[in-house]
Amino acid sequence: MSSSATTSLLNKRILPFAFFGNALEFYEFTIYAIFAPLFAKEFFVTESETLSFIYSWGVFAIAFFTRPFGAFIFGYIGDKLGRKVALSFSILSMACATLAIGLLPTYHTAGLFAPISMIALRMIQGISTGGEYNGAAIYLIEKFQYKRPGFIGGISMASCVIGSLAGTIIGKWCYSHDLWRLAFMMGGVFGMILFFLRFILAESLILDVHSKASDKVTALPMRLYVSKFLSNIAIAGFNGSLSYTLFGFSIMYLQRYVGYSQQEAFNLNIAGMSMFLLSNPAWGYLYDRLKPNYWNIIIIFNCIMTIIVFNMIHTPAYMMNLLGMMILGAQTGSIAGPSHAFFQEGIHPGIRYRFVSVSCSIGMAFIGGITPGVLTIMAEEYKIAYAPCYWIGCLGITAWVICKIMYKIWEGEGKLV
Repeated sequence: MSSSATTSLLNKRILPFAFFGNALEFYEFTIYAIFAPLFAKEFFVTESETLSFIYSWGVFAIAFFTRPFGAFIFGYIGDKLGRKVALSFSILSMACATLAIGLLPTYHTAGLFAPISMIALRMIQGISTGGEYNGAAIYLIEKFQYKRPGFIGGISMASCVIGSLAGTIIGKWCYSHDLWRLAFMMGGVFGMILFFLRFILAESLILDVHSKASDKVTALPMRLYVSKFLSNIAIAGFNGSLSYTLFGFSIMYLQRYVGYSQQEAFNLNIAGMSMFLLSNPAWGYLYDRLKPNYWNIIIIFNCIMTIIVFNMIHTPAYMMNLLGMMILGAQTGSIAGPSHAFFQEGIHPGIRYRFVSVSCSIGMAFIGGITPGVLTIMAEEYKIAYAPCYWIGCLGITAWVICKIMYKIWEGEGKLV
């Protein structure tokens, strides 16, 4: 990347627009995952501890199910009125919902009002994420005229990890001091500030969407949009299964099934996410070099590495556990880093925001979003200690088969992927 492009990337008008929104989205999702065991006791009270856990993770997943609706709503706004308007209001709705969660009464003081309100606010957060997650990456990749889109998309994904790391560090401190409300209120206030920064500093891309820069990418023939939609879902789902195993479920997993204390589990999780942060741009750069063969290689690699990683995590040696979590972070980055570039390839700029956001949200919602709940059921109810290996492995093989089919369909069509 040229020095001028790097300077532009660090421009104060771009940073607030594209980076901090994704960071806030992942901050919020991470702190909910951290406090999910606590919410099971405070909001989803039942006679069974396991059932309360499942309900709590189920509400975590609900936000993913509303995500496609937000993707379409904000995607339509982004395509018609510009990226600035869509991204500004998606962050405002997220900030309001996050702040409201911090102010919610618990089940012990408000009865059913508490879990019902939590569900409603999580749905709003999911709608907001549907408009934010891909929108920021679309903005950046368009802004840099599709030069090294994998690398640029990897940088956008790294901003998500910064939010998750902040959520883990702040959540860890708030958890230990019984201040869970503070973690959510901080996110809400930051989101309000970001809304005003975006509205004041960020230029609209309404003209850029149809500029010659965006049109450098040849659009897919209409008959191939269905196959592209399915392949986006497959990669997004596999990405979600790995990401939410790393971001949230691994903390509970390390405590309940490996035997670590809460603090030790947090430290190991931070090590994994740090490696994820560093690896995203690197994998994106590799994707720019290797496509279209990248997915054929990397998906099988991930299926094999998941088995190795969880064997390392279950060994009695701490250094092996640490190395296992770091490898899990790196392999998650191998899917997440180049995914934004892949999602956008061949999609006409006039429908790009909607198409990418909806297809990605469906995969993240119906596959990634249910991952913590599915893994909890497999581990708690069926006593499958290596549940992540089976779940991630099956999803990886499915994604690989779908991508192979899609590549076959696209053969001779300019090799857009």
